[in-house]
Amino acid sequence: MKKQVLEFLELNYPEDKVIQMIDEEIASGDWLDEDWNDEHETEYDWYMDFGRGEAEDAVRTIIINELIEKLGF
Repeated sequence: MKKQVLEFLELNYPEDKVIQMIDEEIASGDWLDEDWNDEHETEYDWYMDFGRGEAEDAVRTIIINELIEKLGF
C-alpha cells in the first residue's frame, strides 16, 4: 500500500506541480488580510510574512482527498 501511495504522489504531484498549486492558492486571496497591499507588493510576499500555512493545508487536503478517492482508502 505504501508503494501505491508513493507511486500515485510521484506521478500526479511532482514538486513543481505542488509548488504551483500552493502559489495559486495564495494568489486566490482567500488567505490574505484586506489591507495586504498596504505594505506588500504581491499576495505572495504578504503570505510569506504573515501566512500560517492555510494555503499549504488547502493543497494538502486536495491531494489527500484525491488519494482517498483514487486508491479507495
